[in-house]
Amino acid sequence: MTKIHDMGGMPCVEALPVENKTVFEKKWHKIVLSLTLAVGALGKWNIDRSRYFRESLPPDDYKRFTYYEKWMAGLVNLMVDSDLVDQSELRDFKVTNKPMQGVSVTPEALKSMIAKGDPSLCSSNTSFQPHEIGTLVKTKSPPANNYLENGHTRLPAYSSGYQGEIVLFHGFHRLPDANAHFLGPKPEPLYTVSFKAKALWGNEAENPDDEIHLDLWHSYLEPLSGG
Repeated sequence: MTKIHDMGGMPCVEALPVENKTVFEKKWHKIVLSLTLAVGALGKWNIDRSRYFRESLPPDDYKRFTYYEKWMAGLVNLMVDSDLVDQSELRDFKVTNKPMQGVSVTPEALKSMIAKGDPSLCSSNTSFQPHEIGTLVKTKSPPANNYLENGHTRLPAYSSGYQGEIVLFHGFHRLPDANAHFLGPKPEPLYTVSFKAKALWGNEAENPDDEIHLDLWHSYLEPLSGG
């Protein structure tokens, strides 16, 4: 089941305007990003779980919140879920729990964290035989999480159930569908899959010969016979 966040490439969704703006329009935007990274250093969750909490916001809130409001709301929900704060503290603006000791993140450390990112490359998993480049595949439908109902997945809804061709193989990477729910990395082959615009949007495609490239995990795909 797809969620409210998964609106990219869907019909009747207005295109985002391309504007040359600063990275942070308001000062508090910087603070939200810094808080997200600093609190994440506590090691209570991972990048996939943080995405899952942002996409799991109530639909009405998701639609009306700005970008960094979504980040802030997701972070607060993560902190409650991880027992770092409780509802009464949020309601009363008063800390009642003992703060965690021995954890500090300097501005220099935050810069290093941003530069390093969160690499997902893993060792090979013998449970999978990677598809060859050029293999014709079909994305699974619906774009559901195989481990948890309504769980996190990186398969966009607009590409679900369509045929594409594998054009790159990136090695084995941890599977977000499992990692977001603390089920382990469960590494799978990761590919770049090319789709024709006409295959995805039919006559509504602006240019039918355009190609859309998506990075997709092995379990999202089914090889077509003869592919």
